[in-house]
Amino acid sequence: MVRQTLTHSRSFVEFLAINKQQSFTLGIDVHKNSYAVALRSENGSVWTCSGPANASWILQMIQRESLRVHTVVYEAGPTGFSTARAFHDAGIQCVVVAPAQILRPATLGAKTDRLDCQRLAELASHGMVHPIAIPTPDEESKRDLVRRRHDLVKSIRNAKLRIRSRLLFWGIEEPRGLENWSGQAIRYLRSMPIMPAYRKTMDSLLRELAFLKNEIKSVEKEITQCDTPKEKEIIGNLQTVPGVGPVVSATFYREIFRPERFPRSEEIGRYLGLAPVPRQSGESKGRARRIPSGQRILRGILVQAAWRWRSIDAGAAQYYSRIMSRCGLAQKAIVALSRKLAIILWRICIENRPYRPACSAG
Repeated sequence: MVRQTLTHSRSFVEFLAINKQQSFTLGIDVHKNSYAVALRSENGSVWTCSGPANASWILQMIQRESLRVHTVVYEAGPTGFSTARAFHDAGIQCVVVAPAQILRPATLGAKTDRLDCQRLAELASHGMVHPIAIPTPDEESKRDLVRRRHDLVKSIRNAKLRIRSRLLFWGIEEPRGLENWSGQAIRYLRSMPIMPAYRKTMDSLLRELAFLKNEIKSVEKEITQCDTPKEKEIIGNLQTVPGVGPVVSATFYREIFRPERFPRSEEIGRYLGLAPVPRQSGESKGRARRIPSGQRILRGILVQAAWRWRSIDAGAAQYYSRIMSRCGLAQKAIVALSRKLAIILWRICIENRPYRPACSAG
């Protein structure tokens, strides 16, 4: 059942009687179990209500009252894009905005679901929201598989930490080669002489590690599979860049999912959180720093690929050395090289061509 919260001391009937000939902006504060909705008219009048966590009752209200809703807006989050797709299927424009990109008051004030949805509707009515790209179900499913691999990588790292912490807690010295988790070291862990109860714990930890390694191999095999000849060709062209293998190329293509939506190379760097942001005021010289935002999964993979690219490609090594000589920090130099790598991969996706070192150097 929809719960109504009256704004300006007017009922929904009175609100429509005054504003029905106008167009509306609809702001939604989405949650797992409930939606808070603000209906804002052209003259600034607002009516709010709350209801179950689905778009069907909102669409029914719009259709029943024949409302002219020109924009629906809500924040991106764990609820995904099903709500946006429901409105798009009904022919209503729906904008999904990143929470970090929403204008906030300079000072903290009251915060409720009702106030949040009103603020979204107000900003959208003035064109002050920046929409994010909404992937298709096919694009989203492929991207989720890439992110599943990232979860498995973290799980493997945590499983290794648990094994090492058990050895430390038991007072057992780590075997040689455990720093790189060599096969010889793992075989020793399976057969080292320890108490029977310790042996059961260690065997369980090693089975978990083996399962995760097999699972990530299966996921990586699925990631690199292509559904169309064009997709296969683009991912193959991405692998012509030194240091970029099947997983990196497929991950880049899946996470970007529509490279043509970035009109300039600067935007791809900002999207990934690799672009420096200058901070300067008055007579100060000013400095540029990277803001830790954007696509963390893809950014981390690109940094790893940049290290490999630097060790293989002479042009990349020269570019890294030039940045290193200016700043003296390896972290800044590798981020700059990662940004350059991302731009090269983006151009390859747009132009659907192999890597050309001479044209990419700079």
